[in-house]
Amino acid sequence: MELKTYLSTNNITQSKFVELLDTYDLSVTQGAINKWVNGDRIPRKKEMAVIYKASEGQVAPNDFYKLD
Repeated sequence: MELKTYLSTNNITQSKFVELLDTYDLSVTQGAINKWVNGDRIPRKKEMAVIYKASEGQVAPNDFYKLD
């Protein structure tokens, strides 16, 4: 599932997602998350791994690539 969909489905703001990622020792800005959500940037390998864990596998690395 795309990060944008995950956040809206689970009623999580980008700011709250920053806090969630911080609990996994990943410090990112809300601006970085906004770029990921809007497809302007793709998370790095470490960031993707933490997003996968924090979303309990609902947002996977492949979800950031438009392969359709």
